[in-house]
Amino acid sequence: SIEYNKKALGIGKQTFGQNNLDVTLTCYNLGFSYNRKGDHRKAIHWFSKSVNIRLGLLDPYDLCMTYTYKMVAESYYCNNELNNAIDAFEKAIAIFLKQITKATFNELTYCYDKLSAIYMENSQHTQAIDTATKLLQLRSKQFGRSHADVASSYETIADLSFQDGNIKQEIQNYNLALRTFSIVHGDGHRDAARNYINLGICDIGNHQLTYALKKFEKGLDIYNKILLPFDTDFIFVYEQFAILYQKQKRWDLASQYRHKVAEVQAKTNDTAEEKKDDSEKDDILW
Repeated sequence: SIEYNKKALGIGKQTFGQNNLDVTLTCYNLGFSYNRKGDHRKAIHWFSKSVNIRLGLLDPYDLCMTYTYKMVAESYYCNNELNNAIDAFEKAIAIFLKQITKATFNELTYCYDKLSAIYMENSQHTQAIDTATKLLQLRSKQFGRSHADVASSYETIADLSFQDGNIKQEIQNYNLALRTFSIVHGDGHRDAARNYINLGICDIGNHQLTYALKKFEKGLDIYNKILLPFDTDFIFVYEQFAILYQKQKRWDLASQYRHKVAEVQAKTNDTAEEKKDDSEKDDILW
């Protein structure tokens, strides 16, 4: 792919000159190919080249610019250049916001979600929460309050608030996530279960162990009804029970749940090995 795109680039430059949209497309394709290859430095070079040529040919708010900014942002992120990734995602978002359509809405929400995560990784906690809040407002306007994506935004803000140490905001948003998921899916869904468990963890942080136990039991009860016995989601909730019982100095119960964690992990590893063996057998047959 890289070899043929370079040949196409040479022909394009000879035929149309350097500043041509066909040339920018080939530069974009080269960036995409290098990105898939894992050579993010070269991907950045070619995506940036595509951006610079397009800026001289197109309106700076043309939708074509957004996809190139998005890809160069991804490459910067993979190359651990977080500030440059933030800048590129912000440019993509600014263009998307000028022309929100059904076709671009998912791309816009993806950029907001990714940008929020990068801000948090870059220790810019306030910006991360602000960005996640903007995404919440956007989804609420698009879908109304009773929608799974809105619930996901509440949960994301709660997760970010946990990392920022703001337990009050964390609890508020986990409660909103739980309420919204319950409206959308019913109270017996794994999204509801997960947020019961999240709220239980908050209760542990507030030294309210009795309340924490009730929420863990509620989450586990849902999981027991809807999941297979060795689903990996059980690992997390069993670990929380173990932590809780350890804090209560109920060592036998804490040990029981540690043992349950080990059982699920062992079963998961066995299943992974079986799938690997089956895959190797298929390769031999072919």
